[in-house]
Amino acid sequence: MMHHVLPPQWESFVAEAYRVMVPGGLMLVFEVNPYNPLMQYVAKTYEIDKDAVLLPPAKLRRMFTAAGFTEVFTQAIISVPPTGRFLTRMDSLLGNLPFGAQ
Repeated sequence: MMHHVLPPQWESFVAEAYRVMVPGGLMLVFEVNPYNPLMQYVAKTYEIDKDAVLLPPAKLRRMFTAAGFTEVFTQAIISVPPTGRFLTRMDSLLGNLPFGAQ
């Protein structure tokens, strides 16, 4: 949930994550989709997100690549966890499009 990290600290946050990872480890970032209007509304109106700054997927990919991570990619998720075969299939089919909430 990097949108709760202050923007000036994003790059050092990612660099530190890379530094402490074991070789061959996996870093998973579960982030709000800034292109989803419902998620924009939630981020603007919920108290817990009052200081949140939503990160575009391309910016996340650039930061992680610059820090040394390899095989960096993003995927939109409609439901967490995907419940049932239908939503699992929809996540698979639409994951490259910005429809999901995360």
